[in-house]
Amino acid sequence: MPAHKYILGQKVRFSPDAGQFVANRDESFVVMRLLPRTEDALQYHLKSLTDGHLRLAREDQLAADL
Repeated sequence: MPAHKYILGQKVRFSPDAGQFVANRDESFVVMRLLPRTEDALQYHLKSLTDGHLRLAREDQLAADL
């Protein structure tokens, strides 16, 4: 079973799927919780550093925010 690529507290960028709404594509998020694998994808609970809204994302939708 593969491990999560990102860790708690890490800053990440979210890339939405086609047709998925994102208000600000330059927004940074922080990883709040590592979630279990579903449908062959590890998932994360994220919190926006801009306005505090929460988002659920798959690992393949994320990139490290340097």
